[in-house]
Formats: sequence, structure tokens, C-alpha cells
Amino acid sequence: MLATIQAADWIDVVEDPIVQDLGLDPGETAAILLAEKVGAEALLIDERRGRVVVARGIAASSAEVCATLPCRHHPRSSQHLLNQLLLSGLQLGTTLARDHALKGSIHRLTRVLADTTRPVPLHAGLFETARRQINRLTRTYEPALRSSSSSTAAARCPSATPPR
Repeated sequence: MLATIQAADWIDVVEDPIVQDLGLDPGETAAILLAEKVGAEALLIDERRGRVVVARGIAASSAEVCATLPCRHHPRSSQHLLNQLLLSGLQLGTTLARDHALKGSIHRLTRVLADTTRPVPLHAGLFETARRQINRLTRTYEPALRSSSSSTAAARCPSATPPR
């Protein structure tokens, strides 16, 4: 494999630069030092401290610094409490809905979510726990939580439901 890489005319294989401590993680340090060594025209760095080091002149003489947005991976967990409450709320919704079209739509959503998520028993304490878990990444769950919480309260106290 190394021979294939070395034979490629669009890849330049160079020795690692002499390691210096720039106060960054090893990947950022290596990128800056390599850009400086090969006289790169541009260097794409997503770490703020790396951009500061380059801007102070460690590699600024040979590279233009491009600011980027960091990319973070947030793994999707289907067994997350918010997904479980959403599924349970949808299941309850199919029993409470009177309109057949609405009931059918809710039932289809329930089937999709049920493929990867298991329901949980609905109760006020669980909704409160879920509300505390809401953050900027999960804020879109809030309307569904409110609806499920209201439906749960209505289902537990039939006298509070509106007349049919």
C-alpha cells in the first residue's frame, strides 16, 4: 500500500517535521509544523488556539489561516428518554384521537419509531426528568412533551377531558 501511495503523482510523501511543543493537540501541532515545512499556501484549522498560534507567526509566513466551524458528532441513541416518551405519547395519542386521518398519521409515526425505540410508562415524574434533559440540541422535543404530558393527564382523569 505504501508503494501505491508513493507512486501517486498527486501525493507528496514528506518526513515528519521536527516536533515542537506549541501547546496544542498533536494533530494541530503536526498540521502547523508541516504547513510551515512545505511552504503551504493555506492551512485549514478548526481549533481556536491553533489559529492564534499560526496568527502569531509560527507558520504565518508561509500559510494563510482559514477559520472553520468545528464539527462535533453527537451519536443518536434511539433509547434516549425523549424518544421513549415520544413513542409512548404517540401510542397514547392513537387511543385518544377521534379523527380517523389523524389516528392513521399517529399510528404510522408510532410504527416508525417503534422499530428502534421501546416505550416507557407515562407519568408526571418522567416528564419532569425529560424536561430537565432538554438542551439546545433537543429543544424540538418540547412541543411533543407538552402534548404527551397533557394527553397523559387527560387520559388519567377522564372527567377533565372535553365532551365528545
